[in-house]
Amino acid sequence: MIYSDKQYKQLKNMARHKQARLAKRRQELEAMHLTPKQVERGIKHTLLFFQGLADDLASYERTKKGDIPAMDFGDFGRMLILIRIAKGLSQNQLARKLNISVSKVIEDEQNEYRGFSCDRAFEIVSAMRAKVKFRLRCQRLRAA
Repeated sequence: MIYSDKQYKQLKNMARHKQARLAKRRQELEAMHLTPKQVERGIKHTLLFFQGLADDLASYERTKKGDIPAMDFGDFGRMLILIRIAKGLSQNQLARKLNISVSKVIEDEQNEYRGFSCDRAFEIVSAMRAKVKFRLRCQRLRAA
């Protein structure tokens, strides 16, 4: 998950640089007269890495536009991070709004706000001037 514009820019630049190296590596393997299957096997792990990176970059770009998907309650901490990004707030700005250190925000986000109380989550949502809707549904329970 990408947490900041700075991290996004770094990863975007890294992707460009590594993609050029990947193309060069593909050419090197092809020059060794390997079969197409062998070439693909030789760069498979790098391609998987790039796919994951491309997914993270695309997700960050969607989030910046305010496109936050519906999530399960267990992903509420992740949703708080996505809301911050969509609102255009940096971790530093959120820290100031909450009167806490930026390192605390970074730590909390890396842990996806695990173990937070509902009251604390409400403080964070309020500081970001966001609205969150919950839709709870209880499935039919059977006696044991």
